[in-house]
Amino acid sequence: MKIALIQALGYFISYSGACKANRNLMEGLTRIGHECLVITATPNDNGLSDEALFASKLASGEVVHVRSDDAYEVYRSAGVEIHAIKDAGVLRELVRDRMEAFRPDWVLATEDRVPAVLESALLAAPGKVVEIAHSQVALPFGPECYSPDPAHMELLRQTAGIIATSAYVQAYLRRWSDLESIVFPFPVHGWGPFNDYRNFDDGYVTMINPSNIKGLPIFLELAKRFPGLPFAAVPTWATTRDDLEALTALPNMTLLPRADDIDDILKATKILIVPSLWGEAFGAVIVDAMLRGIPVIASDVGGTSEAKLGVDYLIPVKPIASYETRVDERLIPIPVIPEQNMDPWAAALAKLTEDRAHYERIAEQSKQAARAFQAEIRPEKLVRYLMDLQPDSARSHQEQQEEARP
Repeated sequence: MKIALIQALGYFISYSGACKANRNLMEGLTRIGHECLVITATPNDNGLSDEALFASKLASGEVVHVRSDDAYEVYRSAGVEIHAIKDAGVLRELVRDRMEAFRPDWVLATEDRVPAVLESALLAAPGKVVEIAHSQVALPFGPECYSPDPAHMELLRQTAGIIATSAYVQAYLRRWSDLESIVFPFPVHGWGPFNDYRNFDDGYVTMINPSNIKGLPIFLELAKRFPGLPFAAVPTWATTRDDLEALTALPNMTLLPRADDIDDILKATKILIVPSLWGEAFGAVIVDAMLRGIPVIASDVGGTSEAKLGVDYLIPVKPIASYETRVDERLIPIPVIPEQNMDPWAAALAKLTEDRAHYERIAEQSKQAARAFQAEIRPEKLVRYLMDLQPDSARSHQEQQEEARP
């Protein structure tokens, strides 16, 4: 089968779960014999320019540069051909040309807050486009989306199917639109093997992507309440200059460099804090830590309850309910942060850092639950879903609904 992916994301350096999930999926599909093509943004996006890291991937042969064009670069990595666009103005033309040459059986489109990606895919491969809903904020409807857009909604109706990355996203789709979807947990965690990094005696209390939407105020308050514990923060795509200033003001806080390999962060982590205040679609970093025997304290919001896999600790929070009309330097709407009850967070952290037997019990439960979950994530399941859609006779959501009307 020939499968194309078109995304409004970078591909080679993965600082978001969606980016990492898509790359692992395409590489996994290639390993089991399918031919894959990716059309993506330039290698270093999201305001996180890492020329040195990308250069090291080229130098090591992990990524191979094939050729250049005025509008895009062509690379190969792990058997996947990647076209990295340099000029967004040629997106529609490039997608059309690549689809005519590649002739895919299916085209996957995703993470497109401005729906140029989905529109280009539908024009180039009508009847063969499947939307991947990694996050409800990128959808054009409902109370948690960033940009309500009826025209984008109509484009979603023209897809042959929608894949939700969690039951939470599927429920959001069903509640706030008339679109159905299937749930497919993506291979964001990779294929293993996974190291065991539990360490009661050492390591940081760590937060990745510290920012207001991710619950930075909770993390900062924990660091203030536990001045004797070493805390660490890993700034990534949502962290602003103000966030960095608040973090560096704390004497027990260390800033760790972002890393393409999550092990570089988790091997220095004793406990992971995931205090999100928005509707987290899943919270893949929770499973990343649990796979390595690291206890996680997470907010009970959105899809994090799925990601915790029934293991303690999930802490109730008051989620973000509104945003200002302004956006921050990362072009993210500025949230209005509700006041939080910090006592359950402090109690959980105290228990895990003061009771070795309890720490070890939660670490082992986390590892076993996460490894059982990860073992069930296989690209073959996506292939079976696509085969069942029957691309030669694929119908859009809108066509199916019209046929069902009396």
